[in-house]
Amino acid sequence: MTLDPSPDLCPSARPQPAFDCQRCGQCCQGRGGTWLNFPQVKVLADFLALEPDQLIKTYLEKDKPARPIQEKGPIDQASREQTSREQALWTIGLGPEGFCLFFDLKEKSCLIHPVKPLSCQSWPFYHWLVTSQAGFLEAQSHCPGLEKLDYQTFSRAFEATGLKRPPRSLKKLVRPEKEIY
Repeated sequence: MTLDPSPDLCPSARPQPAFDCQRCGQCCQGRGGTWLNFPQVKVLADFLALEPDQLIKTYLEKDKPARPIQEKGPIDQASREQTSREQALWTIGLGPEGFCLFFDLKEKSCLIHPVKPLSCQSWPFYHWLVTSQAGFLEAQSHCPGLEKLDYQTFSRAFEATGLKRPPRSLKKLVRPEKEIY
């Protein structure tokens, strides 16, 4: 399994001359936004040499319960639990300072950078930033990597990625079975 992000799924995997991350960690602070589905949980667990259940118990929080399973005949409890887990979403927990548990405050770096969630990889090309000048200005006030940009330059940088549009919901980034762009 490759750990490199796919440029087709991840805008930040492509060169982005208009965005220069300053490693401030502002995008790594606060609850939510770092959604993982079960395949991503498995990749992260492998990277950390943990079992998925250990990773879930230690570092993740349940964001969304699984959808009810549509039964088409008898289903055993183990199959039901496996299907439920595979349809759930988790978020990465926060440390006492309010930053992602995998953000190293001293080094100002992501400890899981090679396998960080797609929602993290996609920053700053989120729907509400690319399609809304007000959203962009709000993010710009918190993100030093956006400070020197104007909205038009930023929008053109997104257009240069070749993607049709950013996902409306970051949760779509963690649903690989669905087309996101």
